[in-house]
Amino acid sequence: QQVAKEQQSFLSPGDSIEFIAGSDLKCFLRFRLEQTEAQPRVAVPVPTAPTFWLELDGSAVRDLPLEHRRVHPQVGFQGPQSLAVGRAFQHELHQALNEEALAWVSREHFRIEVDGHGHGIFTLVALSSNPMWRQRAEELLTMEKHDILPLERGDRIWLYTGASDGQPSGPGHKGTIVWTFCT
Repeated sequence: QQVAKEQQSFLSPGDSIEFIAGSDLKCFLRFRLEQTEAQPRVAVPVPTAPTFWLELDGSAVRDLPLEHRRVHPQVGFQGPQSLAVGRAFQHELHQALNEEALAWVSREHFRIEVDGHGHGIFTLVALSSNPMWRQRAEELLTMEKHDILPLERGDRIWLYTGASDGQPSGPGHKGTIVWTFCT
């Protein structure tokens, strides 16, 4: 799992942290978490499970098993945090896209926010100047930068990939990129 700037992850004994750099992403420093017998065991709160995830699909996506096309939010002790999606956050996953389509994915393309009061309300926030769409059943709503729309299970998020008519799968598109919102 790659952790981007200002993201969090949890480690268990035996896990490693690798620092990578360069275009070939070589590891230049590795830490391994070990548990010693001399340390007293302390009970710590266990983070809650994610309440949502996204699944990547579309004609621009290379053939990968479903479990490698899922993105989960970071989970803390108060529940799931918001999930930002873009080249800056899911580096390995976006490498699964063909290069022509990847060029249309912004570093910070969109974010899913969770209602902090535990009501299970989710919103989609467009962060990119490239158009995107939220599809619910047959309804396809266009979103521009800073637009906010509610999300429900099964909604699909379509990203623009260069179609001459400005649509998600119009003439000249570089393949479709579709995220499905799951709960």
